[in-house]
Amino acid sequence: MPSFAEEHYYAMPWGNLKPMCEISCPWEDITPRMRLGNVIDHAGRLLQRFCDKVITRPEGPVYISSCIVDAIRRASTILHFINSSAAASSHSCFHVDFKRTVDQIVRDLCKLKFAIATRHRITEVGVACVSNAAKLLGSLSRDPEMSIPDVVITMNDGEHLLAHAKVRVNEILYVKDAICRGIFTGRLSSVVMKSVSSKGETTAAVLELRMWFGKAHHRGNWERIIEPGRIHYMAEVFENEWCSTIGSRWQASDDSGERYRWTDESRAINLDPSALLLPDGWTFQGEWKTLPCHQMWIGPDPSRIEYEEEVFEVQRRTSRGWKFLNYTNADGVVLPEQIMTNLVCPQGWEWIGEWTIDRTSAGDARGWSYALENGFNEPSSRLDHTEGTEHNFRRRRWRRVRVENADSADKDFDTFRAGVKSAHWEYARAFGHSLHVKRDGGDTYRRRRYVREMVSMSGACRNGKSQLRVNENICISPRIYEVYDEVLRWEMRASILWAYDLVPAGRASWRLFVRVVFMNRCQETAVVLDTMNPIWTETLIFENVLLCGGAWSLCNNPPSVIVEVCSDEDNSDDKSLGQFITKPTVVAFHGDHRGSLAWFPLRQHGSSERGALLALFELFSCDDMTKCRLPPRPQLKMQGRRYYVDEKICPLFKYYTVQMLCWGLRDVSPTNVNDDAKNVFVEVRIGDHVGRTDLIKNAAQNPNFARSLMTLDNVLLPAEFYTSPPLTLYLYQRRSYRDLLMGICVVPNIAEYLRIIPKVRRDADGWRKFNTVLEQEEKREANLKGCYEAVLKEKENSKARTRKLDLSKYLNPPSEKNDEMRKSDEKENIVEVDWWSKYYSSIGDKDKSSGFEESGIAKLRVFDRALEDESNYNEFSDFLDRFIFRNVSEANHAKRRLSAALKARIYVREHHESNSAG
Repeated sequence: MPSFAEEHYYAMPWGNLKPMCEISCPWEDITPRMRLGNVIDHAGRLLQRFCDKVITRPEGPVYISSCIVDAIRRASTILHFINSSAAASSHSCFHVDFKRTVDQIVRDLCKLKFAIATRHRITEVGVACVSNAAKLLGSLSRDPEMSIPDVVITMNDGEHLLAHAKVRVNEILYVKDAICRGIFTGRLSSVVMKSVSSKGETTAAVLELRMWFGKAHHRGNWERIIEPGRIHYMAEVFENEWCSTIGSRWQASDDSGERYRWTDESRAINLDPSALLLPDGWTFQGEWKTLPCHQMWIGPDPSRIEYEEEVFEVQRRTSRGWKFLNYTNADGVVLPEQIMTNLVCPQGWEWIGEWTIDRTSAGDARGWSYALENGFNEPSSRLDHTEGTEHNFRRRRWRRVRVENADSADKDFDTFRAGVKSAHWEYARAFGHSLHVKRDGGDTYRRRRYVREMVSMSGACRNGKSQLRVNENICISPRIYEVYDEVLRWEMRASILWAYDLVPAGRASWRLFVRVVFMNRCQETAVVLDTMNPIWTETLIFENVLLCGGAWSLCNNPPSVIVEVCSDEDNSDDKSLGQFITKPTVVAFHGDHRGSLAWFPLRQHGSSERGALLALFELFSCDDMTKCRLPPRPQLKMQGRRYYVDEKICPLFKYYTVQMLCWGLRDVSPTNVNDDAKNVFVEVRIGDHVGRTDLIKNAAQNPNFARSLMTLDNVLLPAEFYTSPPLTLYLYQRRSYRDLLMGICVVPNIAEYLRIIPKVRRDADGWRKFNTVLEQEEKREANLKGCYEAVLKEKENSKARTRKLDLSKYLNPPSEKNDEMRKSDEKENIVEVDWWSKYYSSIGDKDKSSGFEESGIAKLRVFDRALEDESNYNEFSDFLDRFIFRNVSEANHAKRRLSAALKARIYVREHHESNSAG
């Protein structure tokens, strides 16, 4: 039965009878081609995992370099295996091009491993190259010309298609070599089903399933995978009955007599249980029994502890004022006038309070909403919250809460362990309408489902020959179930700490929370207001989760956890900001280690990553069979039954001092086209500390700050910086009424800016040897001084011996006339040289720099682009960082980059008491 998942979604847990589908059909044997694609897919996913690990856990250049080298080494081993397989398989043009592409990827990766990269560019260059190689390998693994089609899964409502999903068949291929198998072969995985009704890639449902594709003689591997579960084949027959009027007796046929009493699920084939013909090698085991059908109508209150009944009162304006018209439900269907007094609380429920007016809904102070016509549920209708003379109708909502009776709210673990309860009749308004369990007043049709187990006596099930014959022309397939006799109790804990670089739609919608879905349960964290880097530090506990299968099988392949970060909108709706699917860390036996915190990148509808969430998901066994001790609950918060994060997994915090040398802003685009960027400043946030720079009056005239140093003392940060919240820079423009947010820059890798003061190791006996060392230094200095004086004296003596007397000035005495002629010749030969002559000569313009080359003066080195863009200067990264802002109002993540940048330097050092005292 579908059930409400406590917070937001509906779930279909299926119980311990998991429906299974077998499709037996002949295909072309293209196993070598599929094996090759799987190996490539393994290599690409390996590189992508390393990229995600480096991005979400930045711990400095040494850690990043080791991760990249390890990834390249492991991927190169796999790719060499691909080349040897491709060379041995075929020499066609396809394989030649394929081998050439793989060889080029291997060469690029090997060049990257030995490439010279600076400390500040290793993340940018290395991760980009590895990520490009991963994407190229992912595209190579997809073979569009493969003769076997993909697996298509659809979700239907009767004959209407609601959602669909596609799984590549080579991803579930089974072969003996583990490296050549599909990544989802026999594993419990989550498949996201996309809605067909909406324009965007909206997620309609997430299907948890296990898939396997292989040759018929390998079917035994599938049976070993699902252990301790067993495969049951069941013949299925439906009994139908009709009644003409309310209170009349149920009959085996309708009034026309054209309906069959015993049919299949479609109610179109006449099936007599005694006339079913089993295929060869099959026989019945046991007797016929009733089981409820999984195809049921989803009610509004199943699995809810508290439910709110609602009735809408509609009034019409007359000449004497407002008069009562009728009662309706949420869809506008008219209800009886005595509905509020005659509505009976269902069995197992009890009322809490009386009928009250819902004053929180959209309307005036008394809850009324007004309209011109009685069409409150029509999309084109216009509703007003204030009364006007033109309004002819008004409506308000009445509510009454009922809760599940504590005596009947037992989860009945024994019943779940035994299987689905005894079958009941399923009712409908008419033949072919939606079915439900409880009978309503207008139901005229009901049915009941009978099943009987089939067993194979000769292994016919391995060949897929299990069809039931109705007659010579009609065959139907039996129901196949994966049955589990072992059901264990588990408890899943989701520790949510904080996130960074989220992308909300606007500033007014920054009401962020995390929704976690596990199996048929759903829980949400508290709402955090007005921040792109929210901090929750909350643990969501899913207690008494019943999972089918043994402890060992669940340790190797646990169910998935679906996590999404949402923004609570003003219209009582929520907007998804990103989601991810992960596996929890299973702690089932004594000695199993608990997990560690990790960053999970957020993705939205298959697009690029948008921020990340720091969290930990653990699945603890609560069953006595595993003998695992459940850790104590974390400390309770003040807000209701919310828990803090467990101290054992919460990171250790230390005090740090964060300093920023802010030179100025560059390339700030003005908000007004006809004006300059004025009154701009930068706000720095890290943890719970906030700092602001000075105001820049006009960024075009003077883009630098008056005071460059900003210090944030006693900042509490984790000792392991990979778990730290990021440092966020906000670019604001001051205005009369409020500060306008222009851009945001997130600095996730704080460890890169950590400055560690080296500790000097002092020798205890050093002072005792000080005099001895000083005497030795004085003797050495005296010897050097004596040698230096001896060298100087020797040079003076050599100069005296080689000095010669210059008698030219005595033999040819100068005259005034000769001096004037010599000075005039020197003036004629002198060329006037200035800075522009030097510049034009440096760029090769000889007409504007005549005579400069003969002067012998060194030329300038002129660059054709900015000095920061030259490779030899490394963007001044040795003493300057450039932080680029992004626009938060842009919906497209790829267009969020702005030209505005902050030139600054960040220093982070551990805060010591001695430093603060001095």
